[in-house]
Amino acid sequence: MSNLEDDDGLKQFFSKVAKQHNINYDERDWQKMEKMLDAENARVASLRSTRWKAAAIGFGLLSLSLLVYFFVTMPQASPSSEKIEVEKPAQAVAPNVNRYLAMI
Repeated sequence: MSNLEDDDGLKQFFSKVAKQHNINYDERDWQKMEKMLDAENARVASLRSTRWKAAAIGFGLLSLSLLVYFFVTMPQASPSSEKIEVEKPAQAVAPNVNRYLAMI
């Protein structure tokens, strides 16, 4: 119950102080604030642009290094190192077919 009483007292205190306080409007203060906000926005935009450039350069370097790694470590097959003789199917079958036809 005491919390509710404290809350009411606090509300009364802030409403009393808010009514008593006189705020003067000065255009120069707003101009100063706009300059600070514009400077902050320019700084954030510059930082964001720099981050994207750094990320793109990092990705490009990583891709390039992976390509170089795979092409350098890939085993090179030379066509003259091993000769594989392949038997032509027509030559292998033809003598048997001729023998079969001769039997008929």
